[in-house]
Amino acid sequence: MQCLTRRFFSALLLPRPGVAGLSKRSLARLMGGDAGVASLPSQGSRFWIRIELARVAPGTDKRKSQRAQQADTDTNALHLTGRVLVVEDNLVNQVVIRALLDSLGLSCVVRANGQQGVEALAHASGLDRPDLVLMDLQMPVLDGYAATAKIRRWEADNALPRIPIIALSADAFAEDRQHCINVGMDDFLAKPVDRDRLAKTLRHWLPGGAAGTHLPAQNPAQRPARQEH
Repeated sequence: MQCLTRRFFSALLLPRPGVAGLSKRSLARLMGGDAGVASLPSQGSRFWIRIELARVAPGTDKRKSQRAQQADTDTNALHLTGRVLVVEDNLVNQVVIRALLDSLGLSCVVRANGQQGVEALAHASGLDRPDLVLMDLQMPVLDGYAATAKIRRWEADNALPRIPIIALSADAFAEDRQHCINVGMDDFLAKPVDRDRLAKTLRHWLPGGAAGTHLPAQNPAQRPARQEH
């Protein structure tokens, strides 16, 4: 975790090719804070990061109990097994989600847009087949809504079990959630993704969870309506 935290701060504070300043601010917000820059001509720039930390009373060492609690959480999290397909175009979000899934004991494969996600699922077989999909909504080439509709039609055409698809989006309005359900998604997680909420949702939908194994194959008559974008 110490190494992971150092890597996140490096990504936030050091400019890197392909990762824009907006992504760095998104990363800070994922960590519960914010980041920015202030510049003055001929004087230079000041980069800042603000993270909320709980105040500890003098002489109090909360680290021991926190480490014990984290160990219990990690032990329970390691009970999660499975393979997750992550469809997400933002580079920083890819890093964060990979780290969260890894901390939960799950393997994952990442694709950068909906079309790549559909193809990865269609070409997977055996042990390479994902148990669950985390689907971003706003992506280039093919967005999450259209990608989900394609996956559901492909499953119906081939009489395949319905793989759980969970939406990932900063759009948390009721109509956004309903749109996700209408096109065939099974659940919704708001960004920034919270580790505990992610773990609870994955436990529910992964094989062996409350939702059971993959849902029954779709009847072609029950396919979601085609979404035009």
